[in-house]
Amino acid sequence: MTAPRAIARLQFDPAFPLDTAVALVDYFADLGISHMAASPILASRPGLYGGVVDHDTVEPRIGGEEALRRLVAALRRRHMGLIVDVTPASMAVGGDDNASWRDLLEWGRDSAYAHWFDVDWRGADPSLRNRLLVPFLDQPYGIALEAGTLQLAFDGARGSFLVRHREHAFPICPLDYAQVLEAAGLADAAALAAPFAQLARLRPDAQEVAAARQDLMVWATLPEGRAVVAAAVGAFDARTDSGAKRLHRLLERQCYRLAWWGTAADALNWTRLPDATALAAVRMERSDVFEATHATLVRLYAEGLVDGFVIRQFDLLADPAGYARRLRLKLESAAAQRPAGLAAAYLVADTVPSGTTPPAGWGVAGTAGAEAQEALSAVLHDPAGGGALSDLWIAATGERLRADDQRASARRQALATLFGAQLDAVVQALHEVAAADLRTRDTTPAAIARVVVELAVAFPVRRTYADLDGFDAADAALFATALTRARRRLPSADAPVAEQVAAWLGGEAPRHLADFEQAGAREHAIAAFQQLTAALARIAMDEMLPNRHARLVSRAEAGAGPAPIGLTSDEFHARMAARAAHCPDALTTTGGPGQPRGEDARMRIAVLSEVPREWEAVLREILEITRPFRVRLLDGVAPEPADVVMLLQTLLGAWPPALRPDDPLGLGDLHDRLRAWWLKAVRAARRRTAPVFGNAEYEQGCARFLTALLESPAGTPARQLIADILPALTRAGAVNALSQAVLKYTVPGVPELAQGTEFWDCGLGEADGARAVDYLARSNSLAADAQPDDLLDTWQDGRVKQATLARLLRLRAAEPALFREGDDLPLAMEGPRVRHALAFARRHREACLVTVVTRLSVRLLGPESARPLVPAARWGDTGVLLPDTGTYRDALTGRILDGRSGRLALSDVLQTFPAAVLLRT
Repeated sequence: MTAPRAIARLQFDPAFPLDTAVALVDYFADLGISHMAASPILASRPGLYGGVVDHDTVEPRIGGEEALRRLVAALRRRHMGLIVDVTPASMAVGGDDNASWRDLLEWGRDSAYAHWFDVDWRGADPSLRNRLLVPFLDQPYGIALEAGTLQLAFDGARGSFLVRHREHAFPICPLDYAQVLEAAGLADAAALAAPFAQLARLRPDAQEVAAARQDLMVWATLPEGRAVVAAAVGAFDARTDSGAKRLHRLLERQCYRLAWWGTAADALNWTRLPDATALAAVRMERSDVFEATHATLVRLYAEGLVDGFVIRQFDLLADPAGYARRLRLKLESAAAQRPAGLAAAYLVADTVPSGTTPPAGWGVAGTAGAEAQEALSAVLHDPAGGGALSDLWIAATGERLRADDQRASARRQALATLFGAQLDAVVQALHEVAAADLRTRDTTPAAIARVVVELAVAFPVRRTYADLDGFDAADAALFATALTRARRRLPSADAPVAEQVAAWLGGEAPRHLADFEQAGAREHAIAAFQQLTAALARIAMDEMLPNRHARLVSRAEAGAGPAPIGLTSDEFHARMAARAAHCPDALTTTGGPGQPRGEDARMRIAVLSEVPREWEAVLREILEITRPFRVRLLDGVAPEPADVVMLLQTLLGAWPPALRPDDPLGLGDLHDRLRAWWLKAVRAARRRTAPVFGNAEYEQGCARFLTALLESPAGTPARQLIADILPALTRAGAVNALSQAVLKYTVPGVPELAQGTEFWDCGLGEADGARAVDYLARSNSLAADAQPDDLLDTWQDGRVKQATLARLLRLRAAEPALFREGDDLPLAMEGPRVRHALAFARRHREACLVTVVTRLSVRLLGPESARPLVPAARWGDTGVLLPDTGTYRDALTGRILDGRSGRLALSDVLQTFPAAVLLRT
């Protein structure tokens, strides 16, 4: 595996197709990027990440395969490659754009795609025996039928009958076409119906079905055929009593049962992705499903159009390790067909065990960078501010739950309200294991359910990765922790059940069982439980907690939960040393479309950890000023204090530095951005409203509050307070942002540049995702090739960040072995300001690189300068001890520093720029 030097991640859609990226290849090559990374390129449903509808086709809306070939040709001319995201755990269902889903609905268990989806055909509900629940109606079934929103239709392009409801289409099985056509009551109906009436009732021949449909398509183009089809459709018109009854009887004969979408959480009998009924889980653990869904991707790799993959949704797969190994082997087999001179496939996964180090046998280089982002962010926060910020949070909101209690509360709520069907599936799988053994057959489903609930609530990580071999040592320890926590909440009578469930879920290796069927049943139960905890973590830990516990939103990112406010230098160094030793080719990311706040917005908000008392004074005054903006509802005040605190911190991060508190145009634009972001955030918290079963009154109360805060005269004093505190935060935040950038491009790993983040990124995630990136300005700025320290006087325009990245990328190109194979060594510092800097070295053979960055700078900057640079005199006698004596050249400024004494003063190293990257000459 050959890792990229650096990646530029682009999000492709109809507004930003593949051909648009062709024009950017030279810019990224000149910047120093070695690979582009593309969002999923297979045909997918618009706006639904992971919603593949056709695994054989490159998305036509972004240009299709021809545009992909044009992009790759442009990349190859600049000796660049292409990495592509894959989302193997799901497909988009519902709608009318997925042929495999339509086939499943038409034929049920007899469908050629029945084994693609994880369907329980043996459900306890008699109405769902050998049928799928299809919960895509916007009202209960009977009401929809009476309202006439379910209507039979004929699709002439496919020669098929279907029932339409809004954007959804539910196909009718061809075995029922004869009856549908005969309902027309016309003489020609019998001739049209005959081919379908002759089909075998059990597993009819596919070619005969296709021929009958073809005949119907042809007939339907003729006047007499059109008349029969129209009469048949009219006979099932649900707006008439007879038509509604006839349509209901027809639907009852199908291999699915239509239902209101609100039933999905509790009654769904097929696995979906977390809280997304439109994303059905795909059984990628089956080799034939893998082969069918990956043929095009592997072909693109073999033809040299793709150089590697980022596996998204990795933890949601039934067998992640098996998937990674199978994909690696497939790519290795295809490597011989690739054009000469192209490197072996680069492969990473978004989540792996322990978050950092995948087992060597998996064939992945590491993670997609989430744990690196967490470390880079945390080390630029002040750990000492955690206590004061926690006290402020409690005083402002009244919430006193400990971190563990917050996690448990979110998990328990999500499990109870969103995962009823998936929980039932786990319990059923375990009960089948219990029933197969005389010693455990008396174990009741209710007892198993109590145990599974408490285990899932107590689980300390996203999932374990057990398989037929059971737990490895690390997973065994994690499960033991969960079991200990769970037993504290279980009645004593359930203790033996808990121990038995632990054995079934991986404590005993299924492979060692003599009974083959029992081994398979246990493997199924293990996979079901692990998928449940992973899905639960995605909702509770990635969505609910970050939007609930907002003592500092820059540390409330997906997966972090109520994380510690900051990392010490020693803790950061330990994590990076482990990364260098175990996964030096993992991605290093700091932003992207999935983040609720831009990477530089987080760095501005991080400054609050250094000045919690000053923030407390401002926050208390703003809360008092805005108290009249809130409204009292029957279930409490809107918005809640917790949501207001979250909003105000995010407002500090997103506020444009030049925006005046009385500028109606600028405030209106900021209002529009924040409204979309805040609505999504309060829904994701699932405290007073939710993404689906929302509370309109609460959301309206939040909207009125935001309008009053940002656009009313009464909100001016609050806006002025924000404007007054902002300069200090913005300047110190810029220091943080530049330090984060330097760390990102010099620590072990492959840096990933998110789209548009070469300049300052103070965006609001998806709320700003549709905004076009000004690549002309970026290209012109890069061509000017200004030195980073020369741009500090105009740092607000973001060019200083781009200039910093460009020099670091050139250095990575000049010293590839140093950055890929070099050790990560913490460097000692001495003097009065050691807490305000971070230093480490990368060494490989004779090459030595020293990185020094400023941290926790707000009290050192002083009011005398508007530049994001600590005055040299403020460093005093603080210095860094070098790993090797000699002369060093700063890659950022070009300055030469004399390190022959083995020590460099920070007043010299950081004299003209807040960070230094020193290469020994």
